[in-house]
Amino acid sequence: MRFAICDLRFTIFAGGGGNAGRSVASRANHESQIVNRKCSGFTLVEVLAAMVLLAIVLPVAMHAISIAARAASISKHRTIAAQLASSKLQEIVATGQWETGSNLSGDFSLEGTEYQEYTWMAQLQPWTQRGVSQQDLQPQTLSELDLKVMWKGRGRDESLTVSTLVYSNSPQGPAAQPVTNTNPKRGPQMGNVTGGS
Repeated sequence: MRFAICDLRFTIFAGGGGNAGRSVASRANHESQIVNRKCSGFTLVEVLAAMVLLAIVLPVAMHAISIAARAASISKHRTIAAQLASSKLQEIVATGQWETGSNLSGDFSLEGTEYQEYTWMAQLQPWTQRGVSQQDLQPQTLSELDLKVMWKGRGRDESLTVSTLVYSNSPQGPAAQPVTNTNPKRGPQMGNVTGGS
């Protein structure tokens, strides 16, 4: 079977007089009966091969587009969550809200309607550094303040956590005492700085 678009052409010759005219006329008569067919098109096998190729490539391309759209959505939510978390963490540290332990959770509805789906929760815990003995550290001098931002993303809960270190109490001991300066003015003209030789 062949699918084709054919171009039909008929050739008609007009002959002159005499023998030459008869031979030309008979030739024209003969050629006018021949149908010159110039056909081009696709065979059934070629059409089926193209359809199979489309059936393989099209779902893969659509899946790739779907993955790219999902990745863009996740990236957008994580970027917004990181900005909100950083802002809220700085606010909690600056206002000293973490010291009282009150109101260490909430949402971002005051930031705008586009942030209503995001909520946050802060938690204070003792900070330990790997490789450092607890005996070498003053008890509870540094604490880790973690702020977790949560939102719903494509049917499941997503979250992002940012952390910082804060002093949970004032440093203690002789090494933690502030240095007192008995002579506030220093310099070569005051006589309390000597030049090296």
